[in-house]
Amino acid sequence: MVTMSPVSGWKQRALLLFSAACLVLLFLGGPDLIHCRSFKHAWDPGHIAAFLAWSLLLIHRWSWLSSGSFRKQAIIVIVFCLVAGGSVEVAQGALGRYPSFDDVGRDIIGCLIALFFLFPKRLSLDQSLRRLLQTVTLVLFSERPDSGIPRPD
Repeated sequence: MVTMSPVSGWKQRALLLFSAACLVLLFLGGPDLIHCRSFKHAWDPGHIAAFLAWSLLLIHRWSWLSSGSFRKQAIIVIVFCLVAGGSVEVAQGALGRYPSFDDVGRDIIGCLIALFFLFPKRLSLDQSLRRLLQTVTLVLFSERPDSGIPRPD
């Protein structure tokens, strides 16, 4: 049985602070907030980072989830990503910003990275299955035009 490793207090506080900043930026920011090309290119991968952090918070803050099976963790986290990501886009539309359901795809990639690369119980999966899921996650990440990975011309 794989157990959760404790996260030090300062790491949890840093994760909480980063998560709060991401939440604020999702509603008060936007890619057009600052007229800087590098800011605009960093905006979309920010969805990946935000949902990766929120997934980690779920697993580290909810003991009933951290003690559950990997399958239970995966289902809860993926449902969270779909519901939270869709809700954020609907709320952004209501606030006059353009909702982009491509962002929900980025949100799911962040959750998948957390699940298959960072969640301790991922080690309970058969190694070949785990490697396959990690590879699929990396392919999804690298195929995003806004992933930050340079493309050959």
